[in-house]
Amino acid sequence: MSSVRPERVRFSTDGFPVRDRFPAFYEGLFRHVVGVDLVERGSATFSGALDVRMIGAVCIADISITPTDFIRRAGHTRDGDDSFVVQWWRGGSGVLQQDGRESRVAAHEGLLIDNARPAVMSSDVPFGFCALTIPRGDLYARAPSACEGRRGKIADSTALRLLSEYLTGLATGDLTDGAAGRLVADHIVDLAAFALSGESGFPEGPPGVRAARRAQILRAIERFSPNPGLSAEAIARAIGITPRYVHLLLEDTGRSFSHHVLGRRLERTAMLLRHPAWRDRNIADIAAAAGFNDLSYFNRAFRRRFGATPTEMRAAAQPRSATPPAQ
Repeated sequence: MSSVRPERVRFSTDGFPVRDRFPAFYEGLFRHVVGVDLVERGSATFSGALDVRMIGAVCIADISITPTDFIRRAGHTRDGDDSFVVQWWRGGSGVLQQDGRESRVAAHEGLLIDNARPAVMSSDVPFGFCALTIPRGDLYARAPSACEGRRGKIADSTALRLLSEYLTGLATGDLTDGAAGRLVADHIVDLAAFALSGESGFPEGPPGVRAARRAQILRAIERFSPNPGLSAEAIARAIGITPRYVHLLLEDTGRSFSHHVLGRRLERTAMLLRHPAWRDRNIADIAAAAGFNDLSYFNRAFRRRFGATPTEMRAAAQPRSATPPAQ
């Protein structure tokens, strides 16, 4: 449940006196940016953290909080916000009540909530989730049957994990406006619709799903590049797609799979050559640690990329000895 509209808000109760934490979080901030009431549950010391930002037309709210009820009453629904909210839960568990139905959610699962209708979301344990507030028409256009036919729990799935990974990759980016922000917002809506409808609803893969898959591939290349036998087939198996799709997705980067792998290995080699802990290791060992099993090929590729030999790069990175003072 989130109807937040500021560009970015970060807030935490850490540092507040215990008696002031809930008033500061709720009265001082939360109720002014989110159209719900909060009610504490149990006797635990209240703690809450909120990170909210707009990317294009999509609002992303990351919330961590102690046991609490989130209540969107009939009066709240008159605020004109008829967005859909897609949540992904990082931890804890809870219950959503909306339209006479009860949906239980746990870590790595999600919820679909309709802001146009009253709802109550409760948890008896500390919990955290990421909530995407998406304009109704945007999500409906991509997943009409899901928006019409379901509210409540979204089961853990490859599609939901893909959405969560994409959001994690955006955590530190500054994409609040402009063309890049609008493109990322479109990708987020694609991924949310994908999580609701499943892969069968997108046989060709919408742009957001392709972008997230591409990011997965690049992260996998970075992780596994030290393996000299790394192949597109191995990456495809790790991610759960076909090798052909791996090559197809990388076409949009203007570089082939092998070029991405080579680039990552060269970057790793350069990093190791500059690292003090590897100062006494020979060049062949460093090249092997980066995934190269052909030293001649490595030397040629390294010089083409950096305009220097590995030995020259290492020498340039060494601290120069101070010149002794004149006697």
